[in-house]
Amino acid sequence: ADAEAAGVADRITWKGACDQPEVIAAMRAADLFVLPSRIAADGDRDGLPNVLMEAAGFAPMHRASGLDDAHVRPMREAMERVLERHAPWPGLLLDRTWHILRMNRPAQQLFAMAGLAEGESLLGLLDPPGRAVELIENWPEVGRHTLARLRAESRAAGGIDALDRAAAKLAADPAVADGGTERALAPVLATIYRASGMRLALWSTYMQIGGAEDLALTDLKAELMFPADAEAEALLEALAR
Repeated sequence: ADAEAAGVADRITWKGACDQPEVIAAMRAADLFVLPSRIAADGDRDGLPNVLMEAAGFAPMHRASGLDDAHVRPMREAMERVLERHAPWPGLLLDRTWHILRMNRPAQQLFAMAGLAEGESLLGLLDPPGRAVELIENWPEVGRHTLARLRAESRAAGGIDALDRAAAKLAADPAVADGGTERALAPVLATIYRASGMRLALWSTYMQIGGAEDLALTDLKAELMFPADAEAEALLEALAR
């Protein structure tokens, strides 16, 4: 219907599903390869290598299930259990666009200071500008680490629009840009949170399911935070009582 409305229906042949040899032959005979692509609401989009493989007739090796699907739920629940056992240190479960899927109680207490709850994205700390500066004492260093991580995760996934937009905002932040991102970054950096007269220094590590054959699990990651000094350790233990 759209082709007819555009007046090009007589110039299009709808081939439907084709065998691999037929697809390869058509691509060899073509003068132009056009790749239409839509960016999803969550920032997801096609990665070029995957698209070209599919266009050549190779079916995707891995499926992308929902996090509530029966075969995915046990792994997700296992990661949620890790979060609960991680208390009194904060822990949260994130998706590919840094949306918070689950937080343990210490993480809920921490991110309540920033007005973030489950279902929201950590990228929200970048809006409005200056929100992260108010919460994070060492924002310039943390901002540079965050910028590097945003770019690395998007690049590894073939491009994630939500991460690319966040990276562009960070790159335009004078406090972040002044330090440069081309120099080597420290392998571990504590993020120092300040709010309501409280100072909390934490460093993070990430847990993912390696070798997962379902993209829903590949994109799932747990951020586990640890106290960076004795003051933070004592404060978190006191909040847990």
